[in-house]
Amino acid sequence: MFNPQAQQGNRSGQGLLFSGTARPHWQRFLEAMNHFQGERMTRRWTQARQLIRENGVTYNVYGDPQGLDRTWQLDPIPFILPPEEWRQIETGLIQRATLINQILVDVYGPGNLLRTGTLPAGVVYGHPHYLRPCVGLRVPQDTYVQLYAADVARRPDGSWCVLNDRTQAPSGVGYALENRLVLSRMMPEVLHAVEVERLARFATELRESLEQLAPPAAGDTPRIVLLTPGPYNETYFEHAYLARFLGCTLAEGADLTVRDNRVYLKTLSGLLQVDVILRRLDEDYCDPLELRSDSALGIPGLLQVVAAGQVTVANALGCGLAESPALHPFLPALAQELLGEDLLLPTVPTWWCGQEQERRFVRDHLGELSVQPVHGNRRFQLFSDPEADMEALQNELDLHGSTYTGHERFPLATTPTLKEGALEPRPHVLRCFLIAHQGGYRMMPGGLTRVAASPDQSNISMQRGAGSKDTWFLSDGPPTGPSLVKMEPPGFAIQRSGGDLPSRVADNLFWLGRYTDRLESVVRLFRTVLQRLADESALRHMPGLAHLLSIPTQLGLLKPVRGGFDPEDPETFFKLEGELLAAVFERKRPGSLGETLSRLHHAASSVRDRISPDLWRILNHLHNEVHLPEKQPDLMVGESLALLDQMVLTLSAFSGMEMENMIRGHDWRFIELGRRLERAMNLNNLLQLSLVERQPNEDAILEALLQIADSSMTYRTRYFAAARPKGVLDLLVTDETNPRSLAFQIAEIAEHTQKLPAYATETTDSPGHEDSLVHEALSRLQMAEVNALAAVVESENRRPELEALLDWLGDTLPQISDQLTQHYFNHV
Repeated sequence: MFNPQAQQGNRSGQGLLFSGTARPHWQRFLEAMNHFQGERMTRRWTQARQLIRENGVTYNVYGDPQGLDRTWQLDPIPFILPPEEWRQIETGLIQRATLINQILVDVYGPGNLLRTGTLPAGVVYGHPHYLRPCVGLRVPQDTYVQLYAADVARRPDGSWCVLNDRTQAPSGVGYALENRLVLSRMMPEVLHAVEVERLARFATELRESLEQLAPPAAGDTPRIVLLTPGPYNETYFEHAYLARFLGCTLAEGADLTVRDNRVYLKTLSGLLQVDVILRRLDEDYCDPLELRSDSALGIPGLLQVVAAGQVTVANALGCGLAESPALHPFLPALAQELLGEDLLLPTVPTWWCGQEQERRFVRDHLGELSVQPVHGNRRFQLFSDPEADMEALQNELDLHGSTYTGHERFPLATTPTLKEGALEPRPHVLRCFLIAHQGGYRMMPGGLTRVAASPDQSNISMQRGAGSKDTWFLSDGPPTGPSLVKMEPPGFAIQRSGGDLPSRVADNLFWLGRYTDRLESVVRLFRTVLQRLADESALRHMPGLAHLLSIPTQLGLLKPVRGGFDPEDPETFFKLEGELLAAVFERKRPGSLGETLSRLHHAASSVRDRISPDLWRILNHLHNEVHLPEKQPDLMVGESLALLDQMVLTLSAFSGMEMENMIRGHDWRFIELGRRLERAMNLNNLLQLSLVERQPNEDAILEALLQIADSSMTYRTRYFAAARPKGVLDLLVTDETNPRSLAFQIAEIAEHTQKLPAYATETTDSPGHEDSLVHEALSRLQMAEVNALAAVVESENRRPELEALLDWLGDTLPQISDQLTQHYFNHV
């Protein structure tokens, strides 16, 4: 049976299977859900899951086989709370956030609580997140905890209690907003019929509260950055999501530098002063000079700038101390001491083992309590093992008692969860979020509900495979819509260019462009080869197939056929087919589609906040929906060709979206520079391997080149004849009107490099050295004579003019890439 707070009913035979009695606040939801039974519910939920995959909503579980691709787990049945219950939680958590903030103000300030003994010294001084370098630092408005989160649960008697406090870098706001977005798309009629409180205003108030924390010198438009550990962090999706939602810059530690007691963002336009840092990085990693010396994620000297009042960090450094469960037993007394009030929302009963009487109690009741470390500690696993040696655990508490707490163990309340078309009760925990705003705290009218992966799971954690639910706080009346329009601040200025592009981001955008075109080049090359192999008379009668196969072999994409290429050998076809399919699908093979896709996805993930949702969906479709099997012996050439055709269409969609929708700023220019350079390099290599040495069946090679370069139709409309060297070389080398030619790529690169920021450097190369290389390349192409390029020296059977030009380009194009890297991506 469900817990009474979670029970809901359903008419039998109408899709969702359930037996039980629904509480009153579920009735309107159930009535609205009558329209979503059977196939309609299945169709809507399928579309919702597709939206999650397309949006790339992930939670990266360390050690999970899916790695960075683990899709966010969302249940379609929301968690619903009536107004009187969530307002009770809201009142209690506002008091709790206020109390925790005042504790931190005292601990890092006057220290009265420690002197009077209201707070034992061992709770503070023994905790690794008590940051001694932060003692005496003043924070703006005495607000240590700008964003606060609490995990709350319902006890068996129906009352609510707090399980954990999250004060360091609370996660979940972005996921809660995304959950609401998905369910509002899935069932908008239900959402409006039930009168659910809106969430968007909370994010707007978060941005406003961060602006208010900025130093006075920041003016009316402070620069805010969100500090992230990077794309390998488990909640990186949320970092990019919040940065885009709040309109701030997503930055890693390497993007920021300290100069003259200020923090600056390293951008293509130079150094831009940062006023507020919303950190999603654990505090001890934030400054390797003052805190954790082995950190490569932080900003050396950050603490010094904070002390000087030139930058505000939210949440303030040192907040991690408040997450210690050792504080819980003392909160009632602290509430009386600091607020003159009783604690409204209790914590789950807790005993800190740093006190003798409490330690003995926990030691004698190990089988009845949940024992947790005060801070991260692998020894916690000992207490989770039912077969653990109790004597060894008791000795552990005797030796290290101050690092453990005991907690009352009670069954978590359950909530209805959809499993295979039926409702099943699952334990759950609700995470609520509050922000410091206008002298107090405000709670998000919703939250992130986490549900257990199995009915008997007691430790509900996303790292342990838990799922999530949208959380609906019901309104007393019609909910007020979000007020997203703010008054223009004084001095607001129109801007038509974003000057805050960090060098690291420019680097990733450049490689996003390169990997996109590299992928297209590989797809078109293998598609052309497979099309010729699919011909029923390919081996015996297809001219030039052997030389065409040598091109991907020389590029390192294809292994030589064992035993050589013998058209008379009936086994040759099967050898070729197996090797080609392996070259396409093996993800670990350098240059394969799978390997290039992985590189492309990583580059895109690193600049996710810079990519529009539509562009991201296209890239995510390439990565997730185009299934590349590791080993599929049953996959035939025809099926592979269909897959490659689909990839060409998807890549064309990316190109069209990029060209039509991206602002012509630095973001777009670096993607274009990467694409044009990669296309020029790939085409240059292709021409070197196919046309420098004249082949016996050159007509077939010329036809293949035109197909790979997507220029067959243009050639036909110009010449109405079979492919000839002069026409092909003109179209693919010197014709600046052909978007696939070498001349077109170099001309585009020249236009982009002229509009990039210029730097004065102390290197021997001038800031515009890449410009001179590009213009020399363009001049050589413009001066090249097609007749000379196509001319063959009979004694050598080679085209020396073409060879000289392509060899020079082959050396120069990588130099252009290196110069761009030196001047823009390594900018410090």
